[in-house]
Amino acid sequence: MRAPLRPSPNCQWPSKRTPPTDRWCAPFFTPRERAALAWTEGVTELGREDVPDDVYETARSHFTEEELVRVTVAVIAINGWNRPRVAFRSEVGGYPPRQREASR
Repeated sequence: MRAPLRPSPNCQWPSKRTPPTDRWCAPFFTPRERAALAWTEGVTELGREDVPDDVYETARSHFTEEELVRVTVAVIAINGWNRPRVAFRSEVGGYPPRQREASR
């Protein structure tokens, strides 16, 4: 997964570490959160095929149509920000912002 995630309030993961997003960590997330993560992965990994039917059905069982549209738009936005970085092999955090001149 490429989207930044926050742990569930019920997650017992140490607070100073980012929780793992691998599937093996699924017990740390609620069923609704796992549906959102699976949907995010399905939308992110689109190739020549659709999001798998089981992922769609699970997402629809946890989200209204409007909620799923909002999650999808967020995934698209995050993927849109990541694509140029991946395509141009930019190092995360490697862009030095231009320094502004002090006001006189």
